[in-house]
Amino acid sequence: MNIHSNCDILFFDILFRPQSWIGGNLLNKKGTKTRTFIYRIRSWEYRFSYETKDLLEMMGSLEEFCRRQFMRRQEATRCQLAIEELVTAYLLPAMEKEPSVELGLVLNAREKGTKMNLVVDCRQFSEGAAVLVGERDPISDAILNKILRRQDLPEKDLVMYEIGR
Repeated sequence: MNIHSNCDILFFDILFRPQSWIGGNLLNKKGTKTRTFIYRIRSWEYRFSYETKDLLEMMGSLEEFCRRQFMRRQEATRCQLAIEELVTAYLLPAMEKEPSVELGLVLNAREKGTKMNLVVDCRQFSEGAAVLVGERDPISDAILNKILRRQDLPEKDLVMYEIGR
């Protein structure tokens, strides 16, 4: 059985149990297998570097995840649009400057697929989470401002977005 790394458990705890993050009890070994199982079912994770990027494969796996979560078409489209715009407008240009960076995206679907959280791991960028700030393309900015709400996490350079408004 493949047990996820401590980083994956960190993402799980931030998304599902924010009180454990605040309390500082992040890597409690009790229930790790159960948390990992639930994390795999309810979360979509995608990691890539500039050299290995395959946006069609990424969007296909995201669409399959949305289907498995029984998301309504509106929520699935909102997730796909948000991730596509975030990656193409902000993350790929930053990765072009630093091709060795590996990027991690984690999308968490709550009950009934009506509320989604997206965590972007910017820790490998020299600028950190600053790569997600600033105006790039006015159309992309308008789309992202309409469907995403940013929440900075206590962990430096991990950014969480709530999808939907």
